[in-house]
Amino acid sequence: MYVSAINITLSFAGALVFHEMGHFLAARACRVPVTQAGFGWGP
Repeated sequence: MYVSAINITLSFAGALVFHEMGHFLAARACRVPVTQAGFGWGP
């Protein structure tokens, strides 16, 4: 039971980081200045 909860939590966190990194890289590719980054809600 605990292994499943930990696995779900880590998978969600990994997907969130991957998703937000996509926003960061897209902004950099379009030459939008990125001064702060946030995970979930912005800074």
